[in-house]
Amino acid sequence: MGHPSEFDVFLCHNSEDKPEVEKIAHQLKSIGLTPWLDKWELPPGRPWRRILEEQIGQVRSAAVFVGSNGQGPWQELEIDALLNEFARRECPVIPVLLRNAPIKPNLPLFLNGIGWVDFRQQDSDPIALLHWGITGQKPDFSEAVTRAEIISNSNLMASQYLHEKQQSKLIQLQNFLVSHQWKDADQQTKEIILAVNDDKNLSVPDIRKLPSELLQQIDTLWLQHSNSRFGLSIQKRVWESSQQTPKVLGFLTQKNNG
Repeated sequence: MGHPSEFDVFLCHNSEDKPEVEKIAHQLKSIGLTPWLDKWELPPGRPWRRILEEQIGQVRSAAVFVGSNGQGPWQELEIDALLNEFARRECPVIPVLLRNAPIKPNLPLFLNGIGWVDFRQQDSDPIALLHWGITGQKPDFSEAVTRAEIISNSNLMASQYLHEKQQSKLIQLQNFLVSHQWKDADQQTKEIILAVNDDKNLSVPDIRKLPSELLQQIDTLWLQHSNSRFGLSIQKRVWESSQQTPKVLGFLTQKNNG
């Protein structure tokens, strides 16, 4: 384990979000930064609380991650310690919204007045913005393509189908679903799926061949915001029970509770 002063940023997160945070940690390493992640730096059999306190006392900055799982109990303690220590040392504390963060994230009170980094908006180059917050060095955003290629080659980007425009459309889909604008959400879902095929028409068998990650994300949004009344998985079960495959693509098939 390296000396505490060697770490550029402390990654404060809910353990439920660790897989996503670890991907971001790898991305930070690929652009020359040294993140402190508990999974990488806490050895078995050692008093982890003491090590944690040492890092918070000496690391140069902190990123506080917010996702759909909210704040974990240990994360809340870390945030309190970061607030006190970093206020004393005048170090940056950066709120970071993960891709699964809600539309209106519940940020800790002291972070509400601080500019955040939003990984839901890939077109803003969130890694470059996070680098800026950590180092204070404004990046050359013209290099974003090169940086994205590095991340892609490291297999750290999400599926190629979840590119920038689709991320924006998925957020818009979530907005429609949150406000129960079902027809608009249905149309938005069609547009997302058609975009994968360069806006060419898709048959139902073609849809089944689409990336499972994309379909799962869409299905989860529908189920979550419709109280499990609508969704791709609901529609699939209806098709199978009726032994019919519709010719028209639509997502408002309801579950039969009878």
